Amino acid sequence: GGFAISNIKHILVPTDGSEHSLKAAQFAGDLARSLGARVTVLLVLDEQSIVADAWNATAGSSDVVGDGGTVEAVRSMMEDRAERNELADTRDAVGEMDRGADTVQVWGHPANNICEYAAKHDIDLYAVATVQEEVGLRGAITAANAVQPDIGIALDVTMANDLPDAKPQERVAEMGGG
Repeated sequence: GGFAISNIKHILVPTDGSEHSLKAAQFAGDLARSLGARVTVLLVLDEQSIVADAWNATAGSSDVVGDGGTVEAVRSMMEDRAERNELADTRDAVGEMDRGADTVQVWGHPANNICEYAAKHDIDLYAVATVQEEVGLRGAITAANAVQPDIGIALDVTMANDLPDAKPQERVAEMGGG
């Protein structure tokens, strides 16, 4: 009774719409298609940002028009904007799925809400993108501690910048150079 990749039936893709989360979503979509698994894209909206957007609305510098920046108006505007932007971009990155990718928005703290959602919805694989690996693997360790996976797979990448017109000092690495 060990882990078998073929047992993956449901993949969770938390997103913030960043380039890194879109790459994780693309990987999750490719894997899901090869395994016949389903994908759920999860966006956690931060309630603390409601105050800033409501303040901007009353100052006339927000998308909320005519409601005077009420919390309800700002929350609704943020949800609509997330559906059009982060969730739409992540669905596109996942790609075509037989059943489509489910999308979910929740409000609260990202790490807590991602783990709570996964625990309640029989998630087999989390596809997360993290940063700060250069300073003690902070992003990967934080994700692993929050998720407590049976198995963790970390992929570290860098841009080679080995383009023909790149100056020698700009080349971080060269393909095939080890």
